[in-house]
Amino acid sequence: MVGDLVDLAREDGPQQVIEHVDVDEIIATSLARVERRRPDITFDVQTAPWYVYGDSAGLGRAVLNLMDNAAKWSPENGIVRVRLTPLSEVVAEFTVADSGPGIPKEDRDKVFERFYRSIQSRSMPGSGLGLAIVKSLVEQHGGSISVDSELGSGSVFTVRLPKAAASA
Repeated sequence: MVGDLVDLAREDGPQQVIEHVDVDEIIATSLARVERRRPDITFDVQTAPWYVYGDSAGLGRAVLNLMDNAAKWSPENGIVRVRLTPLSEVVAEFTVADSGPGIPKEDRDKVFERFYRSIQSRSMPGSGLGLAIVKSLVEQHGGSISVDSELGSGSVFTVRLPKAAASA
């Protein structure tokens, strides 16, 4: 938890390497890790090539966290849907949809706050920092994140990421 707090406090993060980052590759690497932890979940993944300019480790941490959360909240034999879809020449959308219990409406605006944990999540492991870190990392890459959820039908986290400029 201390490491997470330090990462949140430092804008540049530890040991950043700024480069062209293959988001499709980051998703594949994260998927392999999450599938080992939750072999009882089906991962339905559809991606397209997309590159951003930024920190591969930081973006990888954000993607892994979103996929881990989806797996954590999905029931045994649940489905996690992962999509990376270009919306235009300059923006792509990365979505992670779980088949969990959903997030109550009153909690949706708070899930990206540091240390926030909904009543239903307090019985599960975690510090309430994961989604705050994801938001910070996504914003460092010029992107945005939002959540849509329906109680009893799961949650969808949507990240929009700008494309790496050819001259970057």
